[in-house]
Formats: sequence, C-alpha cells, structure tokens
Amino acid sequence: MFDIFVGFFANPISWIFLGIFTGLGLLIGLFLRPWVGNKVMKFIPAEHRFIEMGIEEETSISIECKKEKHMPPQRFFKLSPGFTGIVGRFLKKPITQYLGMEGTAYTWKIDAGSWHKMGTLGDAVRSV
Repeated sequence: MFDIFVGFFANPISWIFLGIFTGLGLLIGLFLRPWVGNKVMKFIPAEHRFIEMGIEEETSISIECKKEKHMPPQRFFKLSPGFTGIVGRFLKKPITQYLGMEGTAYTWKIDAGSWHKMGTLGDAVRSV
C-alpha cells in the first residue's frame, strides 16, 4: 500500500502535475467566485416581485443603490437595521441585506442627476 504512495510522490512529474492542479484550483476558486456585497432587496408589491440592488454608498440615514437592469439608481432611507448573514461556501464573507419597498415615501429615484421623491409626507407619517 505504501509502495503506491511512495512511488507516486517519488516521481518528479507527479509533483509538477500536483502543483499545476493545485494552482488552477486556487485560481478558479479565487477569481471565479461570485463577488458579494451588501444589498437592498426591493419589494414590488404591485407585481409580486423583488429586485436585489447593490449598494453604492451607505450613510447613517440613507442607502444609495447602483443602477440595475431596467432600474434607475435609487435611494432608500433606513428605518430599521439590516439583516446580517454569512455568504459563501469556502471563502465566507459577512454581508448585510436591507429590505426596501416600492411606493413608500422612503424610495427616491435619480433622473439626470436630480432626486425625485416617490410618495408624500402624509404617506411617510402613515407608514411609521
């Protein structure tokens, strides 16, 4: 049994193949893994859908999201803390995920550099 083990690792070609496959495995694992970051899950109740939006900038009171497919960049105001979890199989990373809802007074939309509020002050008071 040990003859196979010693015979395999005594051969210099097997060390070369072992190094190649180990290096390829590390490169694939590091560079092709999904890059995750903090996100906002925006619920759209009228269509019974949700969209995950990446966070571009986060302050103590608001979150600005990146432009996603068919969605303009948006700003959400924080009412409650986000949910923290760990994502990844081998290389684990802690992320924070916030929940947002379309049609509330806390949703803002960017059009050509200017902010447009979706909702009124009355909607904001009713939702709190």
